[in-house]
Amino acid sequence: AQTGTDPITALPAVRAPGQWPGQSGFNHIMALLYIITILAFASALFLISATMNTLIAEQASEIAILKTLGGRRRQIAGITLRTAAMLGAAAAVLGTILGIAIAYLLAGYFAVKLIDVSFGFAISVPVVVASLVLGPALAVAASLPALRRALRRPVAETLAGPGTSGYGSGWLDRRVARSGLLSGTRVPGSVRMGVRNVLRQKRRSTATIAQVAVAAGLAIAFLALGQSITAVISQTIGKLHFSIGVGVASTRGARPFGSQALTVAATTPGVTGAEPVETSSVQYNGQTYTAWGLGTHPFYDYRLSAGRWFTAADARPTVPPVVLGPAVARSTGARVGQILTLTLAAGPTRERVIGIDTGQTNAGDTVYFPLPVLERLDGGPGTANSIWLTTASTAHAAIDRATTAAANRLAAAGYPVSTTEIYVTQAQITAADTAILTVVDILGLVVVAIMLMGLVSALSMGVIERTREVGILRCLGARARHIRRVFSAEAVVLAAVGWAFGVLLGWLMYQGLLALFLHNVDVTLPEDFPPAIPLITLAGVVVLTVIVIRGPLRRATRIQPGMALRYQ
Repeated sequence: AQTGTDPITALPAVRAPGQWPGQSGFNHIMALLYIITILAFASALFLISATMNTLIAEQASEIAILKTLGGRRRQIAGITLRTAAMLGAAAAVLGTILGIAIAYLLAGYFAVKLIDVSFGFAISVPVVVASLVLGPALAVAASLPALRRALRRPVAETLAGPGTSGYGSGWLDRRVARSGLLSGTRVPGSVRMGVRNVLRQKRRSTATIAQVAVAAGLAIAFLALGQSITAVISQTIGKLHFSIGVGVASTRGARPFGSQALTVAATTPGVTGAEPVETSSVQYNGQTYTAWGLGTHPFYDYRLSAGRWFTAADARPTVPPVVLGPAVARSTGARVGQILTLTLAAGPTRERVIGIDTGQTNAGDTVYFPLPVLERLDGGPGTANSIWLTTASTAHAAIDRATTAAANRLAAAGYPVSTTEIYVTQAQITAADTAILTVVDILGLVVVAIMLMGLVSALSMGVIERTREVGILRCLGARARHIRRVFSAEAVVLAAVGWAFGVLLGWLMYQGLLALFLHNVDVTLPEDFPPAIPLITLAGVVVLTVIVIRGPLRRATRIQPGMALRYQ
C-alpha cells in the first residue's frame, strides 16, 4: 500500500527458526566434504586390511610353531586379535585427537570465509565415541580374513617358506609372456622379474591396483571440478558487459534513478555508456528468485536455449513476458509459452514465459522482465534502482577513477549511491571458490596418500614373502640396485595400471560431482576435462609411488644373503 518516492520494490527475506545467513551454501560445501569423508573411510578400510594382512603374514612362522606346540586355533586367534585391538585402540586415540584439531581448524576457516563469524571450540560426543570404538573394531575385523588363512595353512607348508607359486598357469600370465614383455633382451631382467611378481599374487595386486585407481580417479575428478568451477565463474562474469554497477543507497528517503540520474552517470568522465536496470525479487510456489528488469539490448550477453528476448513491443502487453534463468526453469518446470503467476511486492501477477536463458548469473535463479514492466510493478515508470556503466578502459585504475567520479556526481545531484566494480566481484568470488577448492583438494590429497600407502603394504608383503629369493639373488651376484629395480618395477607397474583404471573412474566421479552440484546447488557446471589433467595425475602418482616405497626398498636392499637363506 505504500506509494510515493520510496516504494517497496522487493519481497521480504524470511528465515525459519534455526536458519542463519549462509547456511545453504555451507550445507552445499558440507555435502561435498561428506563425500570426501566416505572416500577417506573406504580407503582407510583398504589400508587397515592390507596392514593387518602384512602383520599376520610376518607372524606366519610363529603361528605355525604355536600350532606344533599344541596351541589351539582359538588360543592363537585370541593372541593375534588382542594385539590387533590394542593397535587399533592406540591408533583410534591418536586419530581422534588429530581429527578434533583438524575439525576445529576447518570449521573456523569456513566460518570466516563464508559467513564472516568466529566459531568457538566444541566437539560432537557421538562422533568422538564412534571414532574410539571403530578403531579397535575395524582393526580386529580386518585381521580376521588373514588370520583365518594363516590358521588353516598346513604347518609344514608354512615352515617350508612363503607360498608365492602360481605364476604361469593362468591365461593372463601366458598372454603377458607371449607379448614379449617378459622375454627378449630389450627389457632388463630386473624389470621382467618385477612384472612377474605382480602376476604371482593376483589378488593382492588387484587390491593394490584398485586403491591406486580410486586415488588417481579422485585426484582427476577434483582437478577437473576445479577447472569447471573456474570456467563457470569466467563465463558468468564474461556475460556482464559493464564495468560498474551503481545502486540506490539503502538510506531513508533515497531517490530512485530517473532520467536525470541516468544523464549524470552517462556524462561522467571515463564512462562510455549507461543502462538503467531494475533489480527486485519474485516468488513462485514459495520459492524466492532474483528479478532483473532489462532493456531490449542490455549489457548482459544472454544466451537462450529456447524462445526469444524482449522487443519494444513487450513494454505494455496484456500479459507481461519474462525470460527465465536455467535454475528457475528447472525448479518450476516452465516451458516457453506457459503462463506463471509470480508474486512481487505489489502482489500476484500473471506472466508469460517467452524464453529460457542458459546463463548462471545468481546461480541461474534470475527472472528477467522488460525494464518498463518491472519498473511499473515496483512503483512507477522511469524509476530504476540500478545503473550499469561501461568504461573507456578496462584497467582497474581507470575503473576506480570512473567509479569514484560517478558516485560523487550522483551524490551531488541528490542521489546517494552504492557502487560495485565487476572486477572486484569476480576476484572475491574466485578467491572464495579457490579457498574452498583448496581445502577440498588438500583433503582429497590426504585420501590419495592413504590409498597410495596400500602400495607400501603390498611391497612390504612382497619383500617378506621373497626374502629367500632375495638372498639367492644376492648370492648369484645381484647388487642392491638390481634388487631395488625389481621391487621398483613392481610398484611402478601397479601404479601405472591403477592410474589407467583411475582415468575412467575419475571421469565417472567427475560426472557424479557435476550431477551433485546440479542437485544440491542447482548450478550447471560446464564439462571441462582436458587431457592434461590425467597426464598431471600420472606424473603425481609416479612421484608419490617412488616416495612411499622407499621404506620397503630399503628393507629389501639390506637383506643379508646368509640370513635370507635361513629365513623362516
